[in-house]
Amino acid sequence: MAIEYFDIDEHDDARLVEGACRALFEHTRDIMLLMSTDGRIVLANRAAEIAYQRTREELRTMDIRDLRSRETRSALAGQMQQAARSGVLF
Repeated sequence: MAIEYFDIDEHDDARLVEGACRALFEHTRDIMLLMSTDGRIVLANRAAEIAYQRTREELRTMDIRDLRSRETRSALAGQMQQAARSGVLF
């Protein structure tokens, strides 16, 4: 992704950053889910829709636990705590 940057004011800069983040979120091939601290899915990208075969609206009604296999759910609480502290790759 390439973004052309011009000399702009702080307000425009914030909009540029927001647009770049939105483009990255939408066009990455990686699954990206934004979750609340309790695991509720707040936002999902197109890659998540494809991988989980659900619409964004369906994903937003779900909890991250709904997408995990039973075998990996027990590790989720620790992963969520680590993510809150320092980030984690699921």
